[in-house]
Order: sequence, then structure tokens, then C-alpha cells
Amino acid sequence: MLEKTAVRAKVEGITKVLTIPAVVHKITSLIASGTSSASEIADEIAKDPILAAKVLKLVNSGFYGFRQPITTITHAMVLLGLDVVKTLVMTASVMDVIDAMNELVQGLWEHSLGTARACNALAERLNLPNPEEVALCGLLHDFGKVIIAQTFPAEFREIRAVVEARSCLQIDAEAAVLGVTHPEVGMWLLKKWSLPPKLVYPIAYHSNFH
Repeated sequence: MLEKTAVRAKVEGITKVLTIPAVVHKITSLIASGTSSASEIADEIAKDPILAAKVLKLVNSGFYGFRQPITTITHAMVLLGLDVVKTLVMTASVMDVIDAMNELVQGLWEHSLGTARACNALAERLNLPNPEEVALCGLLHDFGKVIIAQTFPAEFREIRAVVEARSCLQIDAEAAVLGVTHPEVGMWLLKKWSLPPKLVYPIAYHSNFH
């Protein structure tokens, strides 16, 4: 089993594996400043057509349940708010990695999307103030699985072998093999990226409710 401090250090240095484009750093800094307007931030996102397309793909992927397509970044920001857009920008920047990992973490995207839709429906049913934020937590709740598969491939294969041999939950196999679990790993990286606690902590503790 690896030392927990060593695992955390490697996760927090993940930019060597998941390259976060300079435009993403600029956008998140603009949002964090609190002095930039929605249109200024939308304009910055639009300067990178690939990033803008990925953000719009996420917005229109179904888990928000918008009846009409969202066709502009400005419209997305009005509907979702700055914190959600910031997280969507970060998510969009690693979508290719999630897609690439989907073969290893089978059904990851479908499971994440289904969880997001369920979260959104529950939040609306409970009249929570920001159901879109709850949905986004659902979308990202297993992000740590991607990081483990990408950053610790040998340990990930051992984790999958333990799951098969013992018919146990993956989170239990992670604890046995790696000494940490995917909610912890996801929390470390998202905190390192300075995402707001209201989005980080539901992801960090979602396994507590299994």
C-alpha cells in the first residue's frame, strides 16, 4: 500500500498528466476576482472555440433539463451562475481524459450523467435554491475514479482485480490497495483547482450515503 501523503502529493501534481490550458486558468481567475462581468467572462471562454463547444455540450447534455437548447456562453452563465460555469470550464478541460478512461472505468459517463439527472430532479422536488449546482456535483461525484485510473494504473488494475475476486464495492478495494478512496482523491484535486466548497464537499463525502 502506498503512503497516503505520497498519493496526495502525486494527485495534487496532476497537472503533469491533465494539462489545464492557460485560458482555463485565466477564466477561473476572472471569475474569482469578483470584478469581471458575465459578458467579459463569456467573451474569454468564446476565445477558445473548442473549450466553448465543450462547455455548451455539457450544458445541453440533458442533466439540467433545459427545454430549449443553450446556444451561447452568456446564456449559460445567466442560467447557471458563475460557480457552476467555473466548474463546467474545469470539467470541459478534462472531458477528453474522461472519455479516454471510459473503457477502463466502464459506464462512467453514463453513470455520472444519470446521477446528475437524479440529483437535479431531487433538488427541484425539494425546492433547493440552486438545483444546477446539485446536478453538477452528481456529474463529478466519481471524478476521483478517473484520476486513480490515470495516475495509478498498476494499482487501478489491482483494485479491479480485488473487486472481481471479493465481489466488493470499488471504494473498499481502493482503501485496501491504495490506502485512499476516489472521493478523497477527487476532493484533493478539485480543492487544488480552487473550486468552491459547496461543489467540492458533496463530491468528497458522497460515499457516506451509500
